[in-house]
This record gives sequence, C-alpha cells and structure tokens, in this order.
Amino acid sequence: MFKVTIMKSNVKIIGLILLIAFISSCNDFLDVNTDPNNPSSSTVELTLPTGIASASFVLGDQFQILGSLWAQHWTQAPAANQYAAADDYDINENSYTAAYAELYSGALVDLKFVSDNASANEDWNYFLISEVMSAYVFQMLVDLYDKVPYSEALRGNLGEVTPKFDDGEDIYDDLIVRIDNALSKDRTLASARAVGDEDLIFQGDMDQWVKFANTLKLKIFIRQSVARPSVAQTGIEGLFSSGAEFLDTEDAEMAVFEDVQDYRNPFFAAQISTAGNGRGYVDIVASSTIIDELNTAGDSRVSAQFNTPVTGGSNYIGLQQGDYNTTAYASARDLSQPDIGPLHPIVFMSVAESKFLQAEAVERFGVAGDVKTLYEEGIEASFDKLGVSGASSLYGTGGPYEFNPAEAIEQIITQKWISMVNFQGLEAHIERKRTGFPDFFDTPPGNVTAGLYPQRLPYPSAEIDNNRDELNAVGGQKQVTERVWWNTL
Repeated sequence: MFKVTIMKSNVKIIGLILLIAFISSCNDFLDVNTDPNNPSSSTVELTLPTGIASASFVLGDQFQILGSLWAQHWTQAPAANQYAAADDYDINENSYTAAYAELYSGALVDLKFVSDNASANEDWNYFLISEVMSAYVFQMLVDLYDKVPYSEALRGNLGEVTPKFDDGEDIYDDLIVRIDNALSKDRTLASARAVGDEDLIFQGDMDQWVKFANTLKLKIFIRQSVARPSVAQTGIEGLFSSGAEFLDTEDAEMAVFEDVQDYRNPFFAAQISTAGNGRGYVDIVASSTIIDELNTAGDSRVSAQFNTPVTGGSNYIGLQQGDYNTTAYASARDLSQPDIGPLHPIVFMSVAESKFLQAEAVERFGVAGDVKTLYEEGIEASFDKLGVSGASSLYGTGGPYEFNPAEAIEQIITQKWISMVNFQGLEAHIERKRTGFPDFFDTPPGNVTAGLYPQRLPYPSAEIDNNRDELNAVGGQKQVTERVWWNTL
C-alpha cells in the first residue's frame, strides 16, 4: 500500500503518483494478510483517492492486459514474448502476486479506512463511495479466484493475520447487503459532507454513485443467472420494481490523466512509453478474433479501437490468437495494435455495459423493459464513446445485423464483448466464461491447458507462503482451468 500526502487541490494527481510507486515495486512482496501501514493519521479526503487509484491501476494495466488477451481482443506480437505466457494460459502462483497484494494491502485497506471513519462520523457520501468501490474490488477477486479472504480480511494488527477463505457465493450475498446498507443512509444530514475532486470517478456527483451502485448490484445478480437463478430472479425483480436507476449518461471511469511524463494512463505509461522504449508501439497486437468480426460487419468502431499497421496500408489486420511464432509478420509494426493513448480512461463500468445488463435482465427474467431498445442503446453508447457513427445502419431496425429475438443472449453478450475492447478486457473475459459467447474463439496453438480455456487465476504465492493452512482448508491451490462457483457451463 502506498501512502502520499497531498493538498486537496492537487488530489487528481494522486493516482499518477501511485502509478510510479506501483510500477517500481511490481516485483516486491506485499503481505496481503496484514495492514502494513494503518493510516491512523490520515483523513477520508486523502485516503479515498489512493484507494480508488490503487484499484484503477491494477484493473487498467495488469488485469487489462490479462483480460484482453483471454478475451481475444489482443494477442502477443510476433518476434517477441513479453506476454506469451499469459497468451498461452501459462499462469502460476507468481504471475499476479503483486496485483493481488495491491488490491488487498492497497485498495481495500484504504477503502476500509474511509468506510470505517465515514460511518463513525455519519459522513454518508464518503461511505457510499468507499462501500461501492470495495464491493467492486471484492467481486473482481471472487470472479478471478472464487474463495478469497473476506470476513476476516483487512483486520491487520487488530486481529486475524491468517484470515479464512470465504465461499464466493457468501461474499456475493454480503456485497449486496453492504451496497444496500450504504444506499439506505441519510445523505441529507449535515454530517454527510459534499465530496469534491478527491472522488476520481464522478467528482462528487452522488446521483451517479447511486446509479453505479444499482448497476453493480445488477451485475452481481446477473452473474448468478445460471448458478443461482432464483437468487438472481428475486434480486433483479427487486431492483426493477423499486425503480432503481442505472448508469445511463456517464461511465464509471477514472479519467484524470495528462499527457506528461508520469501522469499518463498506466497501460500507456508502463507498456508503451516505457516498455516500448519510445518506439510508439508495444508487443501486443490485435487478435484476428475481434478484427475479423469487426471487418466482416463493416463496423466503424475498428477505426477507433485499433490502428492500421505502422508499416503502411489502410487495412486493419489481426494475428491469429497466440500465433506469435509466425513468420508471416516480422513484428508488431506489421499488424494493427490497440489504440490506447496517454489520456485513455480506466473504466469500471460503462453506460454500454449498463444497457446490456438491463437487456439481459429483461430477456432472462421478464422484468419490465424492451430488450431490443436496450440492446440498441448499448450499441449506440459504445459507438458514442468511441466518437464514431453507423450504429443504427448496422444494428438498428432494417440493418444487416439487427436484433434477432431468437438469438437475444448471444447478440447481447457479443455486442458487450465488442464494446469492452481496450476498456474492459477483464470483464469481457469473465462474461465470456459465464455465457460461452462469443462462441467463435480460437484456441491458441501450443497452450498449456490441452485446449481448455482459462477459468481463473491460481492463488498467489503470498497466500501459499503466509496463509497455507487456511488455503488448504478450502482445497489448496487451483489450476487455471478450474471453474469458479458461478460458472456452471
């Protein structure tokens, strides 16, 4: 966990300072079972942005790469091997220890500090933000690892240093309780102070935080649509019957970057500016899985999601997933690459995702709404975010790819997958393993899983080394092909 002290007027650069610290320490060990730096002398104003930024940089760099490779948005470039292990599903306990530790010892510790102090002072705006962000991070951990420390985690020197691993479904249930509790607080009280720029996502717009909270609840219920359909049905019916508002005009994203050294998007800073050695490209290229889908449809989003090859030409060219040993292309310069610049936001949830979640809820669970309209609004939101046109001519009524009720879920999830390119690679991967869509993925050649797609991350070395007994109590280390609790396909 990285602590900095800054003036409130400069709070937007907190994430950028964190980025420098995170990159420089990505190989350091962090004990996820203790609180290495209890911020007893801090304030909620100073600690909230560090918690948000800590989560953002894990999601926007390491997990963005992993998710985008596994979602077949990106693949390892030829004549290089920087990302080959992840592309081949060759993941072990050392692969993401630093990211796991940063989420616990950084993001979640900071957010807990904010929640505890805000609750004690009935500072309910800060409380809502920190509880929603904590729920988001814990859901991400469950989706990646299944059973994780939760009820006994984050106690540090106050108690448990070898926390038990809670079942993923129990964590899911409690996350709903926590979000509902945060939403129920009276934010009109004088003690509920206004939040400003220390909120790196909505800059204190609490109406947007309420929508984010509701949309996150919807996602949690939708994730259980097959594993626990009755839980999903009840939860979704409750949301819709209560008139809950979902994200509809603003993405939940961190977009506070500047095009100045050390102030840029973490993926751009670490992978392009630094690892790219000033070449202007990185050893990642577009996967032919996504490029072929966009090219076949004549979808203009390809021009905003990817660049044409540096070596020239106006065509968008992808590499077959995992075929980085090919001799057909000399390097990344001969293929399309993700169009991610220094100001690229880190997206937690988008309006497009919100619309697709609502469309699926209507389709699967029969709640009030129009599936076709929500589906088309999701596509339109994706086009709008990228600043391109043509959504209605391709996917609207009368278009060649208009909504087909007989293929509703497949179309909804496939369009969600396209909308998440370069922004939500991890979520795109998780949604594919939940639904099986898109169903046209390539199996990378030479992968280490005998043709099976990855389902989870193995537990990191920090847990194996420091919490072995509790890990063994839930079955010990897991393989990358073992499914998490909600994945019953």
